[in-house]
Amino acid sequence: MNHSFGLKINFLGSKGIFIPLSLVVISSCQTLLAQPTAQSRKKNPYNWIITGGYVVVNDNEEKLPNLFDVQGSWNFAPYPSFLSINKFTKKGVSNEGVFTFTPYRSSVIVNDSVGVKGFLASANYNYKLSLNQFIKMSQDLDPFMAIGGGFTYRSIDEGSLSITANLTLGLNYWLSKNWGLQVQGIGKLALVPGIYRTRMDYVQYTAGLAYRTMPKKKNKRPKKRYEWTHERNNFKRKNT
Repeated sequence: MNHSFGLKINFLGSKGIFIPLSLVVISSCQTLLAQPTAQSRKKNPYNWIITGGYVVVNDNEEKLPNLFDVQGSWNFAPYPSFLSINKFTKKGVSNEGVFTFTPYRSSVIVNDSVGVKGFLASANYNYKLSLNQFIKMSQDLDPFMAIGGGFTYRSIDEGSLSITANLTLGLNYWLSKNWGLQVQGIGKLALVPGIYRTRMDYVQYTAGLAYRTMPKKKNKRPKKRYEWTHERNNFKRKNT
């Protein structure tokens, strides 16, 4: 009885927050994309953004009280294990593929268990919206939000594969024309094998170095300084 009550509280805690936030993000995307902006009529701000860096996974069943419990709930690797490839499409929208790998730390609680050995790997697709295209901010700061989905594989419990719905909030800080820093937080809601199984939900944080490629400038033909006109003179012959 206590176990089912705890499961219900966890369900309301993770799904009850995740689902309304997802609806807010979707409605915000629709509203922003429907508004014409001066930024949307300009050239693309970039072509590609490639980001690599570090990833942290909170796979504790009690996620909300332990979001920032570094010692007891955070799993991470001492080496870069996160890669994202982002392609700009139009009007502040981009498509992103993300790949992560995180080993479990034996000292961290993973779904009420300690001493877990193995790893968590994920592959995801995100529909990403740059808020800087719609909100007047510094060109160096580029906040974004994204919704998407993906696959997560855990090597524990003889291997388990889950399909997740993802909600992302993050920020790019551009140090130069091409290089910048990126931080983001991602909530992942397990849909398969069961939306009611809160043990399959988890929270992910990433921080890394971003590189963007800029669109090529089109070479315009220089305008002629002078325009020469040739007039045709008609001469009439006089009768003598």
